[in-house]
Amino acid sequence: MKFNKYIAPLRIIAFATMSLFFLASANATAEGMPESEYRTLSEGQRYTGVVNSVNTEQALVIIDDRSFILDRVIRFNNASWSKEQVLNRLQPNNRVEIEVGKIADASRNARLVTQLRILDK
Repeated sequence: MKFNKYIAPLRIIAFATMSLFFLASANATAEGMPESEYRTLSEGQRYTGVVNSVNTEQALVIIDDRSFILDRVIRFNNASWSKEQVLNRLQPNNRVEIEVGKIADASRNARLVTQLRILDK
């Protein structure tokens, strides 16, 4: 019976040690992320990346795993184009430079694109 009174404190110590270990490993992972992963974009900022996919129905472009929505009329390669024309010309793996606008869809954290230029033609 003397053994049972030592089990409860040992369980608490073991639980606390494991909790600290998991907390420390979570912080190490967060610190190891590249800076670009959590860099926020602001209105008017230029962003260069690679197109992952294009959704013509939603006017949605995924660039480096970030969602962007094209404006109704957009400055494309130094000329004014409709979003439909731009979407038909964009292909996955295109390297592009965009000018970021305001947040267009907060649920997807998607920003509006006001200008777009294809860099690798």
